[in-house]
Amino acid sequence: MMSKKNFLSIALLMCLTILPVTAAAAANAGGVDNIMRAAIFPTGTYGESYYFVLDRDGTLKCAVGTRKSDDIEQPDFLKTIIASSERKLGDEDLQIITGLADKLEASGHAKEKLFAEDCWDAALLYNGKVYEINIWLNDGPDEFLNLIKKIMELSPIPVNLHGWA
Repeated sequence: MMSKKNFLSIALLMCLTILPVTAAAAANAGGVDNIMRAAIFPTGTYGESYYFVLDRDGTLKCAVGTRKSDDIEQPDFLKTIIASSERKLGDEDLQIITGLADKLEASGHAKEKLFAEDCWDAALLYNGKVYEINIWLNDGPDEFLNLIKKIMELSPIPVNLHGWA
């Protein structure tokens, strides 16, 4: 039979072991282990929105669906998902993406973008800062446009930026 003192010692040890694991899982669910989040979406509708998450381990996740708003800072950016997939990026592609994001951050590009209907916008959350551009109007720095193009190229789901008639 185990003494009360031994039981309390074992219970305390288990709590100290489980608590860090639970905290790490909660932090990961909140996006702490993400390098960046990006979205490409049409300006005239909430549907057909692409949402990307790049994890620190090099996994690029993509989901397509209907967004809640244009706020990339929302962890639940999409309210409905019609397709999702992920792929592990190679070191070279990961380095290109983070290099472009670092250059964008250094450029000081503001969140502001030109307003245009029936075209495509892109938003990026990187190092706690939000960047936005209108893709079709090319109203942002080359680093941002090149970064979005690279994300589209590497996407596990083909990105279809079509026009409307």
